[in-house]
Amino acid sequence: MKTIIKISIEKALLSEIKKYAILQDTSISVLVTDYFYSVLKPKNVIELVDELNIPLIHIPINLKESYYTRKP
Repeated sequence: MKTIIKISIEKALLSEIKKYAILQDTSISVLVTDYFYSVLKPKNVIELVDELNIPLIHIPINLKESYYTRKP
C-alpha cells in the first residue's frame, strides 16, 4: 500500500532533481523510494564492485605477470 508524504526542500534542489528524474525517465517518488530502500538495506562490497564500470584504459602489459615477475 502506498501513502503520500510531504517533505520540505529548497526550490533549487527540487528544480535540479526534476531535471534528473526526466533524464533518468523516472519520477521523484521512485527516486525517493529507491533511496529509502538503499538506506534500509545497504549493499555489500561484492554488489558495489559488480556495479562498477569497466575502466576505459589500455595497459599494454600483463599486469598479473608483471606483478609476479617484478624484482623488489
